[in-house]
Amino acid sequence: MAVPVPTVVSVSSSTANGAYKAGDVISIQVVFSEAVEVTNGPPQLELTLGSVRLASYTAVGSSPTALNFTYTVQAGDNSADLDYSSTIALSLNGGTIQSPILLENAALTLPTPGAANSLGANKALVIDTTAPPAPSTPNLLAASDSGSSNSDKLTNVTTPSFTGTAQANATVKLFDTNGTTELGTTTADGSGNWILTSNTLSPGLHSITAKATDAAGNVSAASAGLGVAIDTTAPSVSSVTVPLNASYTTGQALNFTVIFNEAISVTGTPTIALLLNTGGIVQAAYASGSGTSALTFTYVIAANVADNDGIVVGNSVILNGGTLKDTAGNNAVLTLNAIGSTTNVLVGAPAVPPVFNTAAVNGISLVISYTEATTLDAAHPPAPGAYSVLVGGVANVVTGLTIDALAKTAILTLTTPVTAGQSVTVAYNDPTAGNDANALQNAAGTDAATFSATAVINNTVAPPVVPPVSGGITVTAPANGGVLTGTPFADTFVGSSAKDTFFPAGGADSVDGGAGVDTVILAGSRAQFGITHQTDGSFSVRSLTDSSSVVTVKNVERLTFDNQTIALDVTPTSSRVAELYHLTLGRNPEENGLGFYVGVSGQGLSTAQLALNFVSSAEFTKLYGTPNNTAFVTQLYQNAFGRAPDAEGLAFHVAQLAKNPGAAGLANVIANFVDSPEMAIKLAGVVDQGIPLYS
Repeated sequence: MAVPVPTVVSVSSSTANGAYKAGDVISIQVVFSEAVEVTNGPPQLELTLGSVRLASYTAVGSSPTALNFTYTVQAGDNSADLDYSSTIALSLNGGTIQSPILLENAALTLPTPGAANSLGANKALVIDTTAPPAPSTPNLLAASDSGSSNSDKLTNVTTPSFTGTAQANATVKLFDTNGTTELGTTTADGSGNWILTSNTLSPGLHSITAKATDAAGNVSAASAGLGVAIDTTAPSVSSVTVPLNASYTTGQALNFTVIFNEAISVTGTPTIALLLNTGGIVQAAYASGSGTSALTFTYVIAANVADNDGIVVGNSVILNGGTLKDTAGNNAVLTLNAIGSTTNVLVGAPAVPPVFNTAAVNGISLVISYTEATTLDAAHPPAPGAYSVLVGGVANVVTGLTIDALAKTAILTLTTPVTAGQSVTVAYNDPTAGNDANALQNAAGTDAATFSATAVINNTVAPPVVPPVSGGITVTAPANGGVLTGTPFADTFVGSSAKDTFFPAGGADSVDGGAGVDTVILAGSRAQFGITHQTDGSFSVRSLTDSSSVVTVKNVERLTFDNQTIALDVTPTSSRVAELYHLTLGRNPEENGLGFYVGVSGQGLSTAQLALNFVSSAEFTKLYGTPNNTAFVTQLYQNAFGRAPDAEGLAFHVAQLAKNPGAAGLANVIANFVDSPEMAIKLAGVVDQGIPLYS
C-alpha cells in the first residue's frame, strides 16, 4: 500500500483584501493536505510583482497543515492582484517539508496562479507603491467668492468652498499656506471631481493647496497653490472734499467727493444730506466713482433756496435703498469723517465773477491778474483768440493761453516779443452771454465779463546803450535796485539789497546779486550755455559758442535765457516740489506755484499730501482722466527718469494702485517715486543745474 504524500491544497492570506503600499506586511498561508513540519532551513515563496520578491517562512502563525510566509511591500512593487509566480514558486531553500510521522517529503506543486485555490483566486490583494498625481489647483467656488467679482479670489466668506480634480476615488485634503495646517478632507468621485468646504480661515492672504491619497495610502505631491484673500474689515471714510469757497446760484452744481480707505462699489443712488437756511434739508445724490475710492455726490441748486452763512453737511451717507461695499463685499461704515469746511460755501447769493485787475507784458509773455474770492478754473480756459492784443496799434496774435488757478492769472503768449517803450492794450471777449463751458471763469463756473481794449504795463527791459570802452568796468546797483548792463569785456556787477537785473555783454564777468530776488539775463537759448556749480556756492555760466564769454554769479536767484528761466535758489524742498510737477503734470513748475507749494510744505505736509493736491487738480484730470494703472505707472517712469519701467518696479506700483485705487492711491505711488533712491540721485543734480521754470 502506497504511503500518502502531503500535497498543497490551497494558498490564501490572513491579510484583509485591499490595497497596500510600501512598508506594509502581507501574511500568506500555504495549506497542505495533512500536517507537515519544516526542518533544516526556511522555505521561500516567490511572488509576481514585476520583479522577484520572496515571501519568507515564519513559524509564527503557522499550524500543522499551513505554513505561514510574510512579505514586506517594497518601493516599486505593484500588482493588481497579488499572486505567486508559478506552480513551482514554493522552494525548500536548503530545508525540508515533510510529514512529521512518516517523514515523507511533501509535494510542493502549487495550484496554477489565478486558478482555483491559488492566492489570486482566494484573495484580492492590490500592491500599489505609486503615488497618485498631484491634484489640480483648487478653485474657489463662485458662490464663496463674495463682493463685486465672483472670480477675483477676494472674499469675506471665512469658510469658503473649493473644488478641483484628483485621481478617481482618492481622498483629498486641503491645506493652508504653510502646507501642514489641514483645512478639511473629502473623497473624489469616480471621475475625480471633488468639492470641500474649508475650516475657518483667518483674515488675510492664504495659499490653498490639495493633496490626494489613494486606496493604498500613497500621498501625492501638493497641488499648485491658489491665492485667496479673506477680508472681513468694513471700509470707512477717510475724508470729504467739499466745493470750493464761492457763491453758487440756481442751476450750478455742488460737488462733494467722499474718499474711502479702499475702492467702493455702489448700487442704487445713495445721498448726502445738506442743510440750507432757506430750503431746509436737500440731498446731494451719488453721481460717479463706483469702483474707486473717491465717490462724487452732486446737488444741483434748485430755485428759491439759499444759505448765506455756509451750508451744513450731514454726518453720514444715506443708502437710500442702495449699497456701498468694498471689493470683498463688506458693507461700508457710512460715517463721514474729516469733512472740509463749508463756512464759505454759499448758496443763493449773487454770483460774483472774476474781475480784471491789472495786465503786464514782458517780451512775449502777457500776464493778466484777476480779482477773485476763490480760484480760477484752469481746466476749462477760453480759446487764446478770446483775447486781442494791440502793440503800437498793430495786432499781436495770442498763440497760447495758460490759466494759473491759484495765482488767479491768465498768461498769454504773443507771436512777436514786445520791446521796451511800446504801447500795449489787451481786450477780452466772453464767448457767449451766459456762463460757458470754456471761458475765463472762477471755480464755480461764473464767467468774467468782456472788457474792451485796456492799457497794459510794459515791463520789457531795454539794455541801456553803453559807449564802447577798452576794458572792463565795475557797475554797482542803486540802493533801491536797478538794471545793470556790462561791456564786452571783464566786468564786475555789484547788486543791492533790492531786486536787481543784470545784462552781461560778454567777457569774463562777475555778478554778486546781494539780497533780493535778482536776475541775470543772457542773450541766447539755454542750450547755448553750460552751468557749473562751484564749491563756494557760486555758479559759472559759460557760453558754448564763445569761449571768452563766462559769467560767475553768486547771490543770484534767476538765470533768464531767450527761451527759459532757471531758478538757482534750489532747496531740497523746492527740488522735490518741482519733481511733483514733472511727475504729475509732465512740465516745469511756474514760479508762483513753486513758491506756493514750497510754502505749504513748510507747514508739515507730507510728500503724499502734496501729491494729492496735484492729483486732485483740474490739470491732472484733463491730462489723465481716470488713468489705467499700467499706463499711468509707465508714464511716471518716463516723466521721472526718461525710461521705460523695469518689470519688478512696474508690477510693484501697479499692485499698490490695485490695492488702493483712487486719488489717494495715485498720490502714494507718486510719493514713492519722489522718495526713491533713484530720484535722490536725480535731485542732487538739480542743485547743480537749477530748476527750469514754466513759461
